[in-house]
Amino acid sequence: MTGETPTNEVIRPAAAAGPAEAPFPVGLAERAQAFGETGYAVIDGGLFDDLPGALRRAGLFGRSLFLDHADAEIERAGPWLVPLSRAGDAPERIFRLVGDRPAVVIWSCAAGEPALYRHLRSLNLVRIPAWAAAGGSTPPEDGAEAPDETVMFRHWDPRVLGALMPVLDAGQFARIVGPASEVAYWAEDYGGLKRVIADPDWPVAGGGLLTVRAEQIALLGDRRVDASRQRIMSFLRDTAPEHASHRSDGELYQDVVRYEASAREVGLTSERSFGKWAHLMAMSGEAIAVKDGPAHRYLTTAPGRPDDKLETLIAEMIAVARHAERGA
Repeated sequence: MTGETPTNEVIRPAAAAGPAEAPFPVGLAERAQAFGETGYAVIDGGLFDDLPGALRRAGLFGRSLFLDHADAEIERAGPWLVPLSRAGDAPERIFRLVGDRPAVVIWSCAAGEPALYRHLRSLNLVRIPAWAAAGGSTPPEDGAEAPDETVMFRHWDPRVLGALMPVLDAGQFARIVGPASEVAYWAEDYGGLKRVIADPDWPVAGGGLLTVRAEQIALLGDRRVDASRQRIMSFLRDTAPEHASHRSDGELYQDVVRYEASAREVGLTSERSFGKWAHLMAMSGEAIAVKDGPAHRYLTTAPGRPDDKLETLIAEMIAVARHAERGA
């Protein structure tokens, strides 16, 4: 089974991956507290109704990393840099404000706020293969090459860093970390607390935009698929304990891979649908997927999108079960 190392993992470039060598604080808030005067939070305004207003009400100072954007709403919903040195209890205020949102990345930068601000602004864009920018997960089969395209790099989203950092090389690590000494974030789907610690052996970061190569995009896709399967495993442990409680993580992972293949076979496409189909598969002993059975026939032949039809099917199954209970 694939999966993430448990919480408190130091992330290293792909060519130099290895275990943590020392014990670390338990959580992200503790890392922020440990950074002290060198600490900064980058908060995702897109997960708030009005982050600038929320920061003011919390007594926190923030600067937009999209400053002077032509669209004020995009600036408001973009990333904001918040220095932890402006108030002794700034970390506590920040994490009270953020709550359970995946909305904060913590940086330690002794070079000071102006240096980190300039650096972070330079990370807002990244170059990736054109096929990836168009939404593809693999290169075109004809092997045709196209120029890279520039897209937004959501370095303020811990879920993006959780997926991306382990596939990058030392030069790319150096480009992302820049003048900072450490970047810390909580990547829920990738094992919890992650730390990226600057290494003097990394090559000197080059100028220009960060570029993510084609083979790294493919690895990134694999990590995202694995994270989706991990979420579905957790969903099954919560909603189908009759099945999942008797399965090891490895066994349940293989079940989810099989359920995913069955879901694709009947035309389902979204993770939400994969999870619901996995639940039906587990609870029915996979009988729900029998070919030429009513569910399989309905999803594959009746008019409409399979994902929408699955919702209808589940609603009808619930209605039948309730009717049976009233008649019992």
